[in-house]
Amino acid sequence: MKNSTLIGTVIILIVLGLVVVSVVKLTGFSKSNEKTIDVTGTSTIKKPADKASLSVGIETQDINAQDAESKNREVSDAIYASLQELGLTSEDYQTQSYNIYPNRDWQTGSNITGYTVTHMINIDTDKIDTVPEILSKVVEAGANNIYGIQFTLDDQTKELARAEAYKQATDSARIKAEAIASGLNVEITEIVRVSDTSIDYVPYFRNVAMADVMESSSGGSSLQIESGSVEVTSSVSISYGFR
Repeated sequence: MKNSTLIGTVIILIVLGLVVVSVVKLTGFSKSNEKTIDVTGTSTIKKPADKASLSVGIETQDINAQDAESKNREVSDAIYASLQELGLTSEDYQTQSYNIYPNRDWQTGSNITGYTVTHMINIDTDKIDTVPEILSKVVEAGANNIYGIQFTLDDQTKELARAEAYKQATDSARIKAEAIASGLNVEITEIVRVSDTSIDYVPYFRNVAMADVMESSSGGSSLQIESGSVEVTSSVSISYGFR
């Protein structure tokens, strides 16, 4: 009886071993025997910025919330009017955030001493040459916060730059693969795999100090802001088969 059980166990183990070997032959060895030259090509295209995005803020305070809101609305209306004078429309600017919160005196038991209203307005425009004037005008109208400027590309310019970068990245990868194949004295026969390894483009950020804008507005000097260039990078990874 024991011998029969032992023989049965051995047979089962042999069968399982054959199954494992078969699976390895079907799935493992085929990939390990694949002969490829794997390369990555990267290209960066610089384009002059053709779009600007900036945020300006209005902060007002008063003993009661209604008066704080009224003061804020007055400044907001003045800012909108100044933007319209520069040729911007409601499609170019919008409220990014609007908050009302109480001011408390925590040293005397958290009593409410007044209210603060903050209003942030985002401005997106392709009139990048007017950015210095926009900043001067909104500060004159009463804006008391500036959150910096991002110079970017519009969608069409970005896509054209990305396509150009892809072509150059692909050429770079092919040249690398051909050089490696030549060094190995082999011949490239096919493209086995291609994958896009790009990251999104990076806008050009320009920090602007509130003091600089106020100084230029009061002194009559023009505010100097360079729009700069925006980099668009494309990367591709390509596996070439060879013989």
